[in-house]
Amino acid sequence: MNDGAGTDLRAGFQPEQMSERGRHLWDALASGFKADAGRLVLLAEACRLVASLDQLDRLISGEDSAWAQIDAPDGDGEYVLRIDGALSERRSVMGVLRLTIRQLETEETTSEGGGLLDALAAARAERLATAPVP
Repeated sequence: MNDGAGTDLRAGFQPEQMSERGRHLWDALASGFKADAGRLVLLAEACRLVASLDQLDRLISGEDSAWAQIDAPDGDGEYVLRIDGALSERRSVMGVLRLTIRQLETEETTSEGGGLLDALAAARAERLATAPVP
């Protein structure tokens, strides 16, 4: 899916709202897929799935009691969306995340000609190259 021009598509695919763990996942992998739109889409979805897992974990632990809250338009209260069966939903989301990560791992090549490990190595090298010297 390389466009041949070395275009960096990452900004157009990075999710606007990500959990901290989702951001770490994006930061670790996105640089290796900078010109591969298909893999960037999968990575963006993986980051969103991580955010969903984080939300489900908060529901399961009791830290949160609702998935979302919507104020009533007439100001007479609020609507609360509860997710019953958060454990089974978490298992389902985890399965989708596993498949998404596996698909990212098993693609034959990245835009730079390597696999997932090469993408991770490239991301690490880029971070080290731009890191301030102590």
